[in-house]
Amino acid sequence: FIPWKHVSSATGFSQALDGTWSQYQRETGNWAARRSKFADAVDFVGWYHSKTADTYGVARNDTYNLYLAYYLGWTAYGRGNRGDAGVQGYARATDKMARDYAQQLS
Repeated sequence: FIPWKHVSSATGFSQALDGTWSQYQRETGNWAARRSKFADAVDFVGWYHSKTADTYGVARNDTYNLYLAYYLGWTAYGRGNRGDAGVQGYARATDKMARDYAQQLS
């Protein structure tokens, strides 16, 4: 136990928290899903982004805000928290990567 470290239940490829993973399993009926399975983790991320779009009106191709909502969590994002400059920088870099990939595919 290290007292100055934040304890988190995030684990697996998606780094999904216990409660959010349980919600995903309940809502999708995918009780066999495991955070350690890449395909399940990818499905979870898609589910999470879809719920973010439906709940907060984020466009499904708005990589910047989808990243922020995923990183910060729905509660913080819903309160208007958009993170610090570091998190926003990662969101911008992720958005640029997505746009670069889209351009390469067009």
